[in-house]
Amino acid sequence: MADAPPPPPPPTGPPGQPMGPGMRPPQVTAAGVIEIILGSLVLLVLAYILISVGGSLGDVGGTGMILLLLTLVQGVLEIIAGVQVLQLKQSGRILAIVMASIGIVFQVINLSGAAGGVLILIILGIALRVLVIVFLNQAPARTAFNS
Repeated sequence: MADAPPPPPPPTGPPGQPMGPGMRPPQVTAAGVIEIILGSLVLLVLAYILISVGGSLGDVGGTGMILLLLTLVQGVLEIIAGVQVLQLKQSGRILAIVMASIGIVFQVINLSGAAGGVLILIILGIALRVLVIVFLNQAPARTAFNS
């Protein structure tokens, strides 16, 4: 007699219905991945700046050093937020929303002097950060973090 096929997976319910405890909604996964990517890009830009300056960090000046350190902190915190969002930690959700909001403010400030490709990247960064905030404030996301 032939082996019977394995049973089908249990039904997940109709779309829009609450997910089971410990399950991660797709918008939470998207927000976490976006945060990790944005944080990684921030660190890559920082590495590019440091490489282009070379060994002469003294030429950057005090304000420049503070901005470089803030950029480092921003990139690291965005990666931490993304990982914690994927782990469904409420602190990660809050950190991701805060970091996305701060990122939007800084990118809006940078819009004034941007042109060409940089302008497109800034607008894309703003759009991605807005998505993170929207995704993490939707009902399924809030429910997943509270379960």
